Amino acid sequence: MRRLLYLLSLSAVLSCATGAYYAQNLLNQTLFNEESSYVIKPGTSVKQIASRISPSGLGLVSSFNQIIVEVYGRWATRNDAIKAGEFMIAEGANTKIFFETLISGKVIEYTMTIPEGWTFQEMLDKLASLERITHPSDGYQLGNLANSLGIETDTPFEGLFFPDTYSYTDGVVGMEILRQAYKTMETQLADSWAGRASSALQIKTPYEALILASIIEKETGVDGERGKISGVFHNRLRIGMMLQTDPTVIYGLGERFDGNLRRVDLETDTPYNTYTRYGLPPSPIALPGRLSLDAAVNPETTSALYFVADGQGGHTFSDTLEQHNQAVAEYLRILRRAG
Repeated sequence: MRRLLYLLSLSAVLSCATGAYYAQNLLNQTLFNEESSYVIKPGTSVKQIASRISPSGLGLVSSFNQIIVEVYGRWATRNDAIKAGEFMIAEGANTKIFFETLISGKVIEYTMTIPEGWTFQEMLDKLASLERITHPSDGYQLGNLANSLGIETDTPFEGLFFPDTYSYTDGVVGMEILRQAYKTMETQLADSWAGRASSALQIKTPYEALILASIIEKETGVDGERGKISGVFHNRLRIGMMLQTDPTVIYGLGERFDGNLRRVDLETDTPYNTYTRYGLPPSPIALPGRLSLDAAVNPETTSALYFVADGQGGHTFSDTLEQHNQAVAEYLRILRRAG
C-alpha cells in the first residue's frame, strides 16, 4: 500500500513537472513567424485572444494550448488592461512579447498628408479613399460637416482646413481628422493674425487674410517670394487696382477648366474672376500653409505692381506696365525655346 502511494505521488509530481515543462515550452514558442498586424476590438477577452493565437505543432491538444496562453494572458494583464486597436507584432514574438505589446497601448499609426494648395474637395476625396477610416454612411455631405464642426451653413468650406500631416489609427472616424484640421487652421490663422503688420495692411479681418493667403499659396511655391507677392497684392488693393491673378479665375471656372487658361476665360465674369472684379474674391481658393498665412499679414515693402513667371520656378517683379510687358515677352520666349 505504501509502495502504491509512493508510485501515485511520483506520478503526480512527474505529471506536474511534465506539464510545467510543456507549458514553459509553449510560452517560449514563436507565435508569429513574421511581423504581423493584430487587431483587438473593444471588449475582446483574453480567452478570445488565446483562441486566435494558440500555436500548433507541439504535440499538445489545442484546448491545452489555449488554456496555457489564456492563463498567462490573465496573469500578465492583471494590473494592465489590454488596449483596443491595431498592433504590430514583431517577428518571432512569443506569448510574453505578444501580451507585452498588447498592454503597451502602442497601436499602429497611419498618416494622411494634406498638401499646401489643395482644394477642400481634393482633401475630401483623399480622405474618402482611405480604407482604415470609418466613413459616414451617406458620405461627407456639407450639411453634416457644418453641423459637426460648428460652421455656418452658408460659409464656404474652402480654406478652412490646415494642410499638414495628420496621424490616425485603424477605425478612426473620418470626421475627427477633419475636426483636427479645422481646429488647427483656426489656431494657425489666429497666430498669424496676432502677428500682423500694424501698417500697410489692406485687409481688415482674419478671413480676408485667409483669402489672400490662399491666392499667395497658388501663385508661388518659392518661400522667399511669398512676402513680395503679398506686397504686390497689397499695393494693388491700396490703389484700387484689380488683382488680376490667374488662380482665382481658374478656381471660378471649376470643372470647366481643362488645363488651358484662355483670354475668353479672363473675360468671362464669375465671382472669382479678379480680371473683371475689384478686390478679393468671396472666399479662399485653396488650403494655405503657415508661410502663406504669415506672408498675407506681413507684406514685404515693395514698389512692384506686377509679376510674371521667370521660367525657372520663380517670378520677375516689375514696377511699371512697360517693364512687366518686357518680362512677359521674355517668359514667352523661354516657353517657345522649351517647346
